[in-house]
Amino acid sequence: MERRGEKLSKLHGSIDLDTIRVAADAGPEALCGRLAAFVGLVPPGVACRPIDLVAEFDWERVRADDVEIEWDAARGLVQTSP
Repeated sequence: MERRGEKLSKLHGSIDLDTIRVAADAGPEALCGRLAAFVGLVPPGVACRPIDLVAEFDWERVRADDVEIEWDAARGLVQTSP
């Protein structure tokens, strides 16, 4: 969901998956790792597959606060909330 509570859409400036895929560090495992790091499941910079997260999954490791991310053309996905 967007910050305003609306669904993601290109009309509102959301990026598409193809844009993320062509980013230098956004191969499938890198993207999964980056998203998992945003919520506290893996350390930053660790690439992983979704199946890799299952065996060690623990709700205690998942951040309780909301995490906002946005696309930065130079850096890719970046966290915008604390």
